[in-house]
Amino acid sequence: MKIYLDILFLTNLILTIGFLSCCARLCHIKLPPKKLMLGGVIGGFGSMILLIDTDGFWVALLITLLKLGVLAGMTALVFRPQSRKEMLKYALMYLCLEVLFGGACMVIWEATGCRVILYKNYTPYLDVPLWLMCACIIGCYLVITAFDSLAMRREIAAASYRVRYILGDSEITMPAVCDSGNMLEDVFSGAPVVVFSCRELYRRFDLGSSDGLYIRGFHLIPYSTVEGSRLMPVTSKGRVLILDSEGLVKEANCSAGILDSDDPPRAIFNPHLLL
Repeated sequence: MKIYLDILFLTNLILTIGFLSCCARLCHIKLPPKKLMLGGVIGGFGSMILLIDTDGFWVALLITLLKLGVLAGMTALVFRPQSRKEMLKYALMYLCLEVLFGGACMVIWEATGCRVILYKNYTPYLDVPLWLMCACIIGCYLVITAFDSLAMRREIAAASYRVRYILGDSEITMPAVCDSGNMLEDVFSGAPVVVFSCRELYRRFDLGSSDGLYIRGFHLIPYSTVEGSRLMPVTSKGRVLILDSEGLVKEANCSAGILDSDDPPRAIFNPHLLL
């Protein structure tokens, strides 16, 4: 019975990247390739726990807890949760995906007659081809994407939206457009940006001057339009509330960008913020 470490590492690296991509899709988070690769490498090296010899239930239990610790650390490094609740959410979601995928592997094992190549730490290791596992994880991602798209269409069925922005003593509500073309992200926090095109806000916060920017906690990020590239004042401070035509309110986890415009005030947000 032989298990090649390079195959073990590569298999878990690919699967970890797949699980993280599925989690990011479910949470509507865009993970950069570097973070996905970081998580994949941690998952690959974490699989080396298999090499630890165990004898008895309690030692195997400690090994299982070590695996859970690696999982929690990996999700914390990749998703950068802002609270313990968020960290628990990401870790449990990742764990659920692993359990579901493990169940799928058991079905494949039963259907194809693959053999068990190792049983260790109360965990069976199945001889399932790598290409088949990759196909499964890709299929899982496509199914999640399809359900996510359907859910999003239902959420944006309301006829109109308004967005309320609250920063300190300032509060303003304006009509809003739900536009999937707004893919702008805050380069500092990674959060999506709701764009407020409003001269009143721009002048109220004195965003045309350096003093106004820094006193209010704004920073500049680049963005592109048909007219070329420009800089937009953005801040993660304040609250952004999205109101639909039925009066339902959802607080968006996002940053706010403010532009000076002659046009009537309006906000533009990505429909992912509704989910």
